Amino acid sequence: MSPRHDSRFCSLRRMLTALGAAAGLVVSNAAAQPQVISLGRGGPNSAAPGPSGSYILGGVGISSSAAGYWTLNGTALSIAEAAGTGTGAGYLSADGAYAAVIISNSTPPRVFGNTATNVSPPFSMNPTLVPSTTNPQATEFRAARWNLATNTIQDMGGLPIVPELMVYGSGSSGGSTGTFITPNAISSTGRFIVGQAYISSYNSSAGTTISDNTFHWRAFIWDAEANGGLGAYTIMPTPFRTSTNTWRRRTGAAFAVSSDGLVVLGAQEHNVSTTPTADPDGARLVVWRWDAGTSQYVMTYLPNGVNGSGFPYTLSVTARSVHMNAAGTMIVAMAVDDTSSTYLAKWTWDAGTSTWNAPQNLGSGLESEATWLPGSVTTCGVPPIITPTGMSDDGNTIIGSARYSTCGSFMTGGFIWTSASNSLVDWYDYLVAQGSTDVTAYYGPTGDGGDPTRGLPKIGSPLGITADGSAIVGSVLGPQLIAGAPPTLILPAGG
Repeated sequence: MSPRHDSRFCSLRRMLTALGAAAGLVVSNAAAQPQVISLGRGGPNSAAPGPSGSYILGGVGISSSAAGYWTLNGTALSIAEAAGTGTGAGYLSADGAYAAVIISNSTPPRVFGNTATNVSPPFSMNPTLVPSTTNPQATEFRAARWNLATNTIQDMGGLPIVPELMVYGSGSSGGSTGTFITPNAISSTGRFIVGQAYISSYNSSAGTTISDNTFHWRAFIWDAEANGGLGAYTIMPTPFRTSTNTWRRRTGAAFAVSSDGLVVLGAQEHNVSTTPTADPDGARLVVWRWDAGTSQYVMTYLPNGVNGSGFPYTLSVTARSVHMNAAGTMIVAMAVDDTSSTYLAKWTWDAGTSTWNAPQNLGSGLESEATWLPGSVTTCGVPPIITPTGMSDDGNTIIGSARYSTCGSFMTGGFIWTSASNSLVDWYDYLVAQGSTDVTAYYGPTGDGGDPTRGLPKIGSPLGITADGSAIVGSVLGPQLIAGAPPTLILPAGG
């Protein structure tokens, strides 16, 4: 599919004139200062170096809900988006060659789930299946891979049937216009895509009926080079439940993958928090590692905190809140300490013992209170909820969001952690401390109670970072709609 290219291919300085200073498109002369570049519109969530010193930025909603990308080459900014894609995605490979996107299920060949009734014996591992003629609906969406160089989209199809994992083809989100196969990440070279999918499964405690309209997830990895280059899925195993519905396996979701596809980071029951037990049916971070001897992926739990009885805590996680480097040897996410408090953590793989080291505590909050907090936040007095949104491949730079309560609503700023500072610093205050006049002039606080130094900064939150840490993209998150606050590209070292 050919992308629709925006006609406004202009220099950054000309765009500043065209969009106005409120759009904040600024080119600094001081190379040592962070440089801020306005993207005009859209929602970027990933960034990668392009050819000849350019940058490619992936995201969604450039002019509609389609996945798309910006390319910054010198001072020329071009914008393109893929026709026929659904909402979300736009996750770039580290080399900027591919993106994980979403296409409509009306695109042939349409994907369906499976049904079965009168299953005998109950919970049969291999029942006689009947293809659905209704779900997933044509209005729903599924995963695909976009080749940016050829402007083509490769259909990933539907899930395979894997009886031993109780997977009976692609399911549906209950007849809604949702995404039933969701890509959550793409490998650094673009070969592998991982995510989660709704599946057809038993929907009754009797175990005699399979429905294509269930809410069970399975984690997957898709290899573009398998099956003669047509691509193929592998479903990740999860344990059987231990509390209720013990006939079925725990749900699973995959969030990151190594460049060689041998290590996949994800979670079981990723959206469920529960009381710690010896083996809880709840959200726990897991790692699947390829076992060449058995030709299967083997799941292990990432050490993520235990209570006084030694029982593991559960902590709900989402896609884009857990990150892994291309080698599959470093992970960043939130962890829980022995007081049940969360903190930003980093895990490293010990090749000698073939285990993950205990998480390193990088901080549970900002080192200093953000200077811009309005009175509605400071009088509320609730600490911000921090969530990592990106990590450089060497782990020396971590970015994220900081969600503040006003005791009635919320506003979201950002943070950055660097190995040099070893602390979480407010994103706006960090850029100001680095001498960015662009930020203070065009992306500062919105003002609060007559104080121009207070109120949510227009720079918003950092959402994606290149593998080498040279570029960061972001925008304003949450319910705020702030005039003059377009999505941005930040070059921390200038340029």
